[in-house]
Amino acid sequence: MAVATAGLGLLLWRGRPGAGSATTAALPGSPRSGRRWLAGHAIVLAVALAVGLPLGGFANPPAVALSLLLYPLYAALQLLLLLRVPWPWLEAASAPRRGPAVAAAALLFGLVHWPNPAVMAMTTAGMALWAAEHARGRSLAALAASMGLLATLAAQGLPDPVTHHMRVGPQLVQARALPDLTARTLATLPPTAAPIGPFLDALYPSVVGRPATRQELRRWTTVAAHEQRCFLAWQILTSREYGRRHQGLAPPAMDGSHYWTALAAPWPGLIRGQAAAVAADAPWAAYVESCYVRLLGRRPDPAEVAAWPAALGPLQYQGLLQALLDRRRDLAAAPFDTLASEALRFWR
Repeated sequence: MAVATAGLGLLLWRGRPGAGSATTAALPGSPRSGRRWLAGHAIVLAVALAVGLPLGGFANPPAVALSLLLYPLYAALQLLLLLRVPWPWLEAASAPRRGPAVAAAALLFGLVHWPNPAVMAMTTAGMALWAAEHARGRSLAALAASMGLLATLAAQGLPDPVTHHMRVGPQLVQARALPDLTARTLATLPPTAAPIGPFLDALYPSVVGRPATRQELRRWTTVAAHEQRCFLAWQILTSREYGRRHQGLAPPAMDGSHYWTALAAPWPGLIRGQAAAVAADAPWAAYVESCYVRLLGRRPDPAEVAAWPAALGPLQYQGLLQALLDRRRDLAAAPFDTLASEALRFWR
């Protein structure tokens, strides 16, 4: 997709106004001095750290480092397409002034990130800066480095409720529709303790385009039950009591956007082992008691057993629907009976 996009951009660029001439003339004067340019980015960096760190941002240093390394390359492609393809037409239409061209480029870049309001606002403001600096003669490499830094600060530092995990377009529309679609589907089902099969059975025709087979529904139900067990084992393994009992050897806590299988060894093996320690058809209370005995060395009291619900919660059903949506193309072609537990979203 990136190669096709770059190729299309090259074809359009070759046909732009003035494509056969040298670069378009820069605005009178040079770009803002390197000192002012660096100082502005240093201020933004300091503010982002001051705001993001107290809110739990920048919690994954490897992800931050990887974004700082790779995002400038993606930024260079975006800038190349925008500032080498439509920019000459925008510039020609607003001549002799460049202000309208800068504003149009900024609005165009913001609209590409619809319907995420926070990302649209940030990208519009950012492109207003980058397009203006491009008009003054700032190099593409400097602009790409700037976009890579600022995008990393936003994606890694701001809380997810603000950025919606930087989702845009159909991906964000789908994520926003999940809670409502899940609630409406559950409302049509009879009140049962574990309506996983009926829940998926009701969604298959509209999502996949065909009814679900009984074998598929059994497979989904089995995997969902296994993930429910793994989730309980993970919560106990990350508890303070487990850490104290095993001298602080608890795995790091992970939020609901991660998979428990992303934990480093030996934690995934311990979680899987605990999930399989009790027969699959055993009552949920028996499994809860097994987790306490095997991991904490004691039996739970009745209140602790009752605190772990056997039924899935709304967020877990949303994860189940998300997994179904992610596989709808494969499922439309053939029954999907090889689902692995790792394929499901880790549930909170």
